[in-house]
Amino acid sequence: MKSRTAIQLSRSYVKKPSRGILILVITSILVEIEAWCWAYPQKVAIVSKLGGLLHYIGKLISSILISESVTVSLTVALLKSAHRWFGIRTVARNWLAIARYELSFLPVLLLADSRQNRPRPNH
Repeated sequence: MKSRTAIQLSRSYVKKPSRGILILVITSILVEIEAWCWAYPQKVAIVSKLGGLLHYIGKLISSILISESVTVSLTVALLKSAHRWFGIRTVARNWLAIARYELSFLPVLLLADSRQNRPRPNH
């Protein structure tokens, strides 16, 4: 009867954080492909400015993929900790309870976002 009144949380995304990083990498590749399709001349100019395709790929990996992978890993670890700290195992089947569950992660997501909004040093 418990399944009718509550949603059991499996948190499979927390158990295997590599899935989040894989989704991030795939999304980044698709966005980069789309950027090349829409702005080919500008991308070629950037590649030549950076000194070639290998330098461009290195800059892309170091400036986007590594920092975003760290952010995904930290966010997943914080979400896992939040579930453990607050003892969240189920959520009632109503909109208010689901909204409250989602809003309980706001501090975690703001913490991850504050890491992203730090000024980055120029290289």
